[in-house]
Amino acid sequence: MYLRCLSNQFVFDDHEMIVLNRQIGRWSFLWKSFAHDSWWFRDPAHLPQSSYYRPLQDVWLGLNYHLFGLAPAGWHVTMVMLHLAALYLVLKIALLLCSNRWAALSAVILFGLLPVHAEAVVWPAAVPLPLAAVFELAAFYLLIRRKAQPRWRRFVLPGALFAAALLSHESAVAFPALVAAYGFLMKTPHPQPLPRRPQEDAPADSWESDRPGLRRSVMLAAPFMVETALYLALRMLVLGFISRPNPVNHATTIEALMTIPNVLVKDFALLAIPWDAGPSHRLLLVRHPDAANFYLPLAALLALVCAAVIGLGALPRQQRKFYMFCIAWMLFGVAPMLNLTGLFALALVQDRYLYLASMGWCLMLGEALVGSTRRLGFHRSTAALAASALAGACALSLWSVQRFWHDEVALFTQCVRAFPQSALWHNRLGMAFEARGNPVQAERELATANRLDPQDGATLFDLGVVHAWMGHKAEAAREIDAALKRLPNAPPAAYLMLARLYREAGDRERAAAAMAHVPAPLAGATPGVK
Repeated sequence: MYLRCLSNQFVFDDHEMIVLNRQIGRWSFLWKSFAHDSWWFRDPAHLPQSSYYRPLQDVWLGLNYHLFGLAPAGWHVTMVMLHLAALYLVLKIALLLCSNRWAALSAVILFGLLPVHAEAVVWPAAVPLPLAAVFELAAFYLLIRRKAQPRWRRFVLPGALFAAALLSHESAVAFPALVAAYGFLMKTPHPQPLPRRPQEDAPADSWESDRPGLRRSVMLAAPFMVETALYLALRMLVLGFISRPNPVNHATTIEALMTIPNVLVKDFALLAIPWDAGPSHRLLLVRHPDAANFYLPLAALLALVCAAVIGLGALPRQQRKFYMFCIAWMLFGVAPMLNLTGLFALALVQDRYLYLASMGWCLMLGEALVGSTRRLGFHRSTAALAASALAGACALSLWSVQRFWHDEVALFTQCVRAFPQSALWHNRLGMAFEARGNPVQAERELATANRLDPQDGATLFDLGVVHAWMGHKAEAAREIDAALKRLPNAPPAAYLMLARLYREAGDRERAAAAMAHVPAPLAGATPGVK
């Protein structure tokens, strides 16, 4: 199903992280990334360039560049292979945790085809989340598998894998909580064998051994909590801070807290409604507690909690604990993404944020499919048919949503469709049309972006460039002049362009004023401009 993405191009952040990255082709890029933030290559003289410390992300990018250069197909192949590695680990864990091998297989098929994973698999710039998830899944599997070994050795390899997850994406800080939930709720399992020939299912209650409880929970999670503390200290050393607000997100703490219910409802909807997946989701910050986008999602969450309590109360004890653990997996998976002030204002909800959290959803759904048919007295083929129908719907949706990341026109067209009030998405769509050589549509989108955000100097500058390309010199000069007054750190080349436009329009006075911002060596080396 992911073969469709092999023809995709680089889009959005791929350009800055890969195509325009002057450091990526140097082997020193790999080890320098451990000493700087993950966007350090934009301007090594002024650090940090971002709030992210993800050195293994940059290592992945560097190695892919040495293997494939700027050929996107190779990058997409390695992303799909990473997803297959996650799928294998999901299978190993599901066979340990699910009460039935058919439930485990249903869970792993759903995880493989879930449309919400498309963004994390088909977009190279999204690699930190699936990369961290693979390391976390491997660490979790090695921790819970039944194998006689000294206690200290049981944590060595999982600890190393968890460290790699932390260096891939900061959301891995929630992993100790997931381990603690497992220790508190679940018994050490016996693996379920893969089906090789027709045979009877294992008993529904096949969990066994170590007694769950608070003491076991703390003992399992403690080594990973120590690692997390060391990681935060390293992050402080490299970045100078642990976390800070996103510079383009001006939400207050109260506004961010009031927006969390809406974010959670949207996250759960993305898991439950396959065709809702995509690169952009319209979700605005809650400004007042009496707003509908606060009290309606909050009411929906409360109703969901009540339904879960009633439903779980009707289940046998061990089965109830299994579902509680799945819910905990989902919540701990999305919890790091609820630091809304640290996120890009238009990315409060993103499909890729749910990559690891969806594991809990798939386990719960696979178990429910098999368990419900058993309780109702149906043959297991009924569960197989139900799982196949759900997998088929997911597969069709997955095949469809991959087209959104095919190229920048496709990507930003979908972003505009999902969030038509966003000036940024109209701007990026306009720039995509400009890159494709379509000035008419570029002008339309940039004009819309300028109307939505008249104070954005960058959009006005882009609109002026398009008008200059179309031959509207005087109009382009006025727009670029106005834009540069709003952009205090504009490069000299922008003023050089403005001088040329004024000169071609016959306004030598304004051309001279623009040239005053251009350094003498650059002005002297530019023929036709004095």
